[in-house]
This record gives sequence, structure tokens and C-alpha cells, in this order.
Amino acid sequence: MSRMMKMGTGTLRVILWFASILIWFSIFVPIEYLVNYFSGETTNYILHSDDFMMPIKTHVASTNAIASFPSGLYTTLMIIGYILMLVGVFITIQAVSAIVRHIQEQDYFSTENSQQMNRIVKGQIWILGSSLLMACANQLTVSWLYRISQFGLGWDNLLSAFVDLIIFALIAMIYTRAVNMKTESDLTI
Repeated sequence: MSRMMKMGTGTLRVILWFASILIWFSIFVPIEYLVNYFSGETTNYILHSDDFMMPIKTHVASTNAIASFPSGLYTTLMIIGYILMLVGVFITIQAVSAIVRHIQEQDYFSTENSQQMNRIVKGQIWILGSSLLMACANQLTVSWLYRISQFGLGWDNLLSAFVDLIIFALIAMIYTRAVNMKTESDLTI
């Protein structure tokens, strides 16, 4: 393995390790949604927070819309969506870390790497579910309060997550076929 490849995979492993640690600290983010909900401040937070943009300055939410905003549904969608996202990203990071470790060991075409590719696809399924829930939550803020979350998971992100899932699934399928072909080739020699 070349020196640049060793340095690159080593750097990538460190970055992935820090990302894993960051995910564990991100578990505390949904607590903010719970605190806002139980203190009755969810709607007020959405209306006055810098985390939400007002796309058209002339539209103002009516007092009836503000009073009837389904803050419980919004909070539930955001918390479950956020947790699904964390699980999906964690699964993906762990799988990529295992693949990088195998690359460092110069074990390129192995069944373990094939299994890790399938784990990446499973992680993307979790992320797709997260995108759906968070897009629904963002739609609530747009429909009721005319605010768009800067967290930014809308319907276009759902489509993007679906396309990513298809791409990762195709790569995993092709890689698995390549590993199977290599195994058959090794057995015939």
C-alpha cells in the first residue's frame, strides 16, 4: 500500500472515530424538543427562533393557526426522525470504518466488506425513514406557521435519500457479485 493511501485511510479512520463520538453527544439534541413541548413553548420557539426562516415576509400566521398548531405531533415527528437519523448515520459510519480497516489490512475483496456494504444500505434505510418524518414535521411548520426549518429536511431531501438508497444498494449488489466472482475464481485455480 502506498504511503499516501496509508495516510489517507489513517486520516479517514480518525475522522470517522470523531464522527462516532459526535453522534453519541447528538443524542441529547431531542431533549430540546421535549423541553419546548412540555413548557408549551414549541410554537413560540418556531415563530421567534433563528432556526426557522420566514420565506415570504408578508405572510403572517393567524392567531387561530398559531393556537391550533399540532405541537405534540411536530415534537413526536422531530424526535423520532432525529433518532432514526442518528441510528442510520451511526450504522453507516461503523460500516465505513470497518471497510477502511479492511483496506488498511489490504483485504479488498472480502465477504466482510460485502456485509459492511449491506450495512451501509440498511443505514440509508434508517436515514430515508428519518427524512420522511422530518419532512412531515417541516411541512407542519410551513403549512401552519409559514416557517421553514433551517435544519432543512423537506420533501426534496426525501427524494435525495431515496436516490442515495438506490445508488448504495446498486453498489452493494455489484460489490457482492464481484466478491462472489473472485471467490469462484479462487476456487477454480
